[in-house]
Amino acid sequence: MHRCFYTEPVESGAEPTIEGEEARHLMQSLRVRVGEMVELLNGQGRRVRAEIIHCERRSLRCRVLAVDELPRPAVSIMLVQALPKSGKFDLVLQKAVELGVDGILPLISDHAIRRADKPQRWQAVCLSAMKQSGNPWLPVVYPAIDVEGFIRSGASDIERVLLADLNADAGSLKRALETPVSSIACLVGPEGDFSRKELASLREAGAIPVSLGAHVMRSETAAIFLMSVLRYENSA
Repeated sequence: MHRCFYTEPVESGAEPTIEGEEARHLMQSLRVRVGEMVELLNGQGRRVRAEIIHCERRSLRCRVLAVDELPRPAVSIMLVQALPKSGKFDLVLQKAVELGVDGILPLISDHAIRRADKPQRWQAVCLSAMKQSGNPWLPVVYPAIDVEGFIRSGASDIERVLLADLNADAGSLKRALETPVSSIACLVGPEGDFSRKELASLREAGAIPVSLGAHVMRSETAAIFLMSVLRYENSA
């Protein structure tokens, strides 16, 4: 089913009009027609099933058939990802949305690629992934900060902070997830990993170092693996 982003309040039987970029995408890219069904997502848990009843050049009108308000996942997951090489972060963002992550915090680290902050573009990538996947919750993409900034930002509010760590003394991921919590942050370093200073600071701040297995993963692979495990372990 085709989906679009629509934030205005609606109720069953209403006939909202979709305009702008969302209408253009539906009509020109997806070539929807009168009689077809669409889902309207507001990124805050609302999923609307509607039938297209009229198409114009720059807008279309639909009739709302059902409105569902869906709860957030019981466990909130935040991905704290050191910025990878150009292009790879888009993949991480897409998979984060598909896996139901609540927030994404880009991290500038000693070994990461340093580039201009692009929160609006990153949010647009997430919006596209939300429509593709049907996830009713749009994660927040925060402005990029460095490791010390993350530590000072109130990471202590998160019940459990996991640190993907290549060092031999990193603990078991399975064991780290044995005790249920309501919020988890997972930190993934760049290619070359976090620096020794950053690892020491994160550990001192309470991050739990965990191993992702015997093989060294690329940064984007490690992020997808860790998010998948967290979502699986905390699914209903």
